[in-house]
Amino acid sequence: KGKLPSRTDFKVPEIGELYTTKEDTEILQKFGAMRFAQFPGGETAALARLRKEVSSQVDYVCNFQKPKTMSTNRGNAGGQNVDWTKPSTTGLSPYLKFGCLSVRKLWHEVDACYKKKKGKHSKPPESLHGQLMFRDMFYVLSYTVNNWDKDINNDMCKPVQWDTKNIKFLAAWEKGQTGYPFIDALMRQLHQTGWMHHLGRHAVSCFLTRGDLYQHWVYGREVFDRLLLDADWAINNGNWLWLAGVAPFSMPFFRVYSPCPGKDAAVNAEQTGEFIKFFV
Repeated sequence: KGKLPSRTDFKVPEIGELYTTKEDTEILQKFGAMRFAQFPGGETAALARLRKEVSSQVDYVCNFQKPKTMSTNRGNAGGQNVDWTKPSTTGLSPYLKFGCLSVRKLWHEVDACYKKKKGKHSKPPESLHGQLMFRDMFYVLSYTVNNWDKDINNDMCKPVQWDTKNIKFLAAWEKGQTGYPFIDALMRQLHQTGWMHHLGRHAVSCFLTRGDLYQHWVYGREVFDRLLLDADWAINNGNWLWLAGVAPFSMPFFRVYSPCPGKDAAVNAEQTGEFIKFFV
């Protein structure tokens, strides 16, 4: 949206110089320190995170199974001084999105960890390699499927007669004011940090669409596109098609997530309530 300022010193411009509209200013003010503290930009930060979360964590990488990670971040470890903003996964998706980290570099770093365990590691689709395969799958589909981001003339989208657009429902969902603490904490986390665990995205997208509010998936897609640091056109649309239950690769339409997950729920939410207290 913003324009590159005219300059002759060739210094990297401040973010406030690039995003100058009223809407941009309001969003930047709401981001707060947590967003920049958890995900500092640039290749140097990306490579440092890669070393910390992947290269030096051989056991973690080899045992990684995405469905077993926590939607409520790493605070599940308990104890004091818990950082509820720290992802329970690698947290590298924003760096992949902005090109700060090469997908091939990540693939080979993961492969190097696998080789250290002599092939004893988790397998796709749950493994880290599997997550990168999902990424490529959505890229291929987005290129080959017409109207990938629409529900009309899209071979990957079953037409569903969603309820009429409800401004109050959509506003409550986006702002984290639905009255469901788990859903509200996840959406407020999104506003404050620019990130949400994939299983958290499962929960809030299901709640907005087929699970509770029965609103069209494109409204949620637009919010994610605006607020997620790792928002990617191909992947964001693919995930919303998947999680709204309208794609051939979707889970069964009537398999929904509880907005009040217990200890055995598929979204793996911590049960002390501290994650909710932190964000709500």
